[in-house]
Amino acid sequence: MNPATAPGGADNQIYYFQIGRGQWEGTFSLLVKNWKVFWKEQIGLRNRFLVIAMFFFQKLTGGSVISSDMVADPDQGPFGVATNTICIHKWYLTLYLLHEEYDLDPDGSHVTVRSHDRFGPIPFLFRDSMEYPAVIHIGGMSSAYYT
Repeated sequence: MNPATAPGGADNQIYYFQIGRGQWEGTFSLLVKNWKVFWKEQIGLRNRFLVIAMFFFQKLTGGSVISSDMVADPDQGPFGVATNTICIHKWYLTLYLLHEEYDLDPDGSHVTVRSHDRFGPIPFLFRDSMEYPAVIHIGGMSSAYYT
């Protein structure tokens, strides 16, 4: 069966264009459950600094707001593209900003993800970009991302 003509659409289109599409907002709090394990993990100096900074900022100021805005464009690319912007902020300070673009594959399940993120309120510091594959499972109700 052709994924584009499957009932309800292809799995990757269901996942991004129907289920994930839209805006939402909630609260965000960072919790380190086990500091001994945290200090033993090999996450690198930069990531360790970012976790500690977020942890202490939230200890001093309380939880933050997290929001997401997923936009679908079925006519872009060979099988559609979706974009998602996720922001964690407190007052007017952006603590984390992520922009992802999802290029849907015509096979109906595979996706190429391009992500650009920024950590902290200073826009030119602590930036990262990557590209990786994802697979959307049957019915568009679950996924696996391979970073």
